[in-house]
Amino acid sequence: MSDLIESLKEARAGLRERDWRKTQSILHQIFPASANSKFIGDLLRAGLGAQKQGHIEQAELLFWLAIDIYDVGRDENAEVLTAINLLAEMYKKSGRSGDLQILSDKTFMLVLGAAEGLHRSIKSLTKQLADSERSAGAR
Repeated sequence: MSDLIESLKEARAGLRERDWRKTQSILHQIFPASANSKFIGDLLRAGLGAQKQGHIEQAELLFWLAIDIYDVGRDENAEVLTAINLLAEMYKKSGRSGDLQILSDKTFMLVLGAAEGLHRSIKSLTKQLADSERSAGAR
């Protein structure tokens, strides 16, 4: 199991370094049958299994890796909310308020980033609609 934990740590380090190929290679070794190149679902299932078996460090790393993949824009998967919720429950049950605060801060930044992206999309669509209406009125 320590090899798996080290591999998960290496995968997270690859994401922090913005080296998706490195992370993807490690994840393909862990999940060789994965049809999804983004891995969030696989990470969540493995994390839940590890949690049920009492392998808390492994579960924590798997959930954080799912969040990291979402954070670097490699997946727009709503399952990341499941990872956040599972981590929050683990931290709450074990009295890890410091880690819960870190997760809360990370979640806030993810939501803020998503809101900013949505705002940019709305502005772009509004501009396209206005341009389209101007073009139609000019005819």
